[in-house]
Amino acid sequence: MAFVVLDGMAEAAYVLDSDWRIVFGNQAFVQHMGRPRSELIGQTIWDVIAPQQHDLLRSAFARMRDSGGVENFTQTSVVHTGRTVDVRVFPVLDGLAVVFRDITRKIANEQALATSEAHLRLALDGARMGDWAWNAATDVMTLSDRALSLYGLKPEDQGITRTELRRRLLHPDDVEAMRVAADQAYSERSLYDFEYRVRYGDDWRWMRVMGGPYVVDGAVVGVHGLVQDIDKRKRDSDRLQAEIEEREKSQQRQQLLIHELNHRVKNILAMVQAMAAQTLSTAATPQAARAALESRLIALAQAHDVLTRESWDGAELLDIITGAVAPHELQTGFRFRIEGPRVRLEPKTAVSLAMALHELATNAIKYGALSSNDGWVEINWTVQPVAAGIDLRLSWVERDGPEVKAPDHKGFGSRLIARSLASEGGVAELSYPPEGARCQINVVLPAL
Repeated sequence: MAFVVLDGMAEAAYVLDSDWRIVFGNQAFVQHMGRPRSELIGQTIWDVIAPQQHDLLRSAFARMRDSGGVENFTQTSVVHTGRTVDVRVFPVLDGLAVVFRDITRKIANEQALATSEAHLRLALDGARMGDWAWNAATDVMTLSDRALSLYGLKPEDQGITRTELRRRLLHPDDVEAMRVAADQAYSERSLYDFEYRVRYGDDWRWMRVMGGPYVVDGAVVGVHGLVQDIDKRKRDSDRLQAEIEEREKSQQRQQLLIHELNHRVKNILAMVQAMAAQTLSTAATPQAARAALESRLIALAQAHDVLTRESWDGAELLDIITGAVAPHELQTGFRFRIEGPRVRLEPKTAVSLAMALHELATNAIKYGALSSNDGWVEINWTVQPVAAGIDLRLSWVERDGPEVKAPDHKGFGSRLIARSLASEGGVAELSYPPEGARCQINVVLPAL
């Protein structure tokens, strides 16, 4: 009955008597030996295997007989070169039984797996990556040596809980987002990829974690994945992004300046023509006309200088206003009546107001009160302390000019008035009642 059972085994098996003769060999043994059963039964084991195999088998058989237990060892196949078998020897009656199986493929797979793991470890080390696993039942983290190093942890920190790791190492601003990403991956059996900062000495370093569900027998028992040091790449990327954004802003400013320059050239030509016509129509002699025109052109150049000066350290509001309207004033108080308290402006605000006043004056010459000999403009302002600084409210009111109406569309000049003040957090509101155009400017100035 025992031989029937042995004959049905997938593993090769044979039985030796006390004289080392083969008294039984199952079908797997016969196939492995490559000889008919009739040539094997009755032969001693030493007759059918190569002499170089004798010592190993004799030692194993001796140990088994001395101990009375099972002897287990690995050896090269006695008939197939290059193949390895796992052998078990145990006593049977007054002899012994030998069961063996070919483990060549298993060994090759294990070696391939070890090689693959070694290559993976080299790749992870080269990419400054470490692997980790989190056990949901215990909250314990298992970290590779590289992962421990990346987190600045010591070997004795192995087994740290995820809760403790986050508390000790993660940047406070990243903890909640990290928790949400990891919990979602765990509950939804999905992958997550997250960049965060960890404490590294007195500084913070950027890390990238990639993880997914750890599934055993169909159940999610945790999360496992990789962690990578991306600090240099992240900082280089942020620096490059900042440079790109600054370059784009610079290009936008340059484009705006080009549009502004084109617009100003046209405006200057129109203003020169208007000043020339008014000067020639009111001057008593050609010499007087020439002198008046030259002085107005010089004043125009001085006002334009205010707009393009980069190293300005601030200005008085009154100086900005008088500089902007000087090219259009025949004599002080004739075309412009200006009133308001002393106010000191920062350079950017001063330039923005000068641009707005310049546009208002240009429009007044083209279409408004300054296009007629009797028209004039009232400019006044008030200041009021507020929590953020000083609230400046400036009014431009055109009087005694031709009847006006709102333009059909908002031109670049009107947009520039609003844009120049908006860049300083201010507001410019244009209105066109029939008696004359008006502009109300409101901007909060820092307390100087």
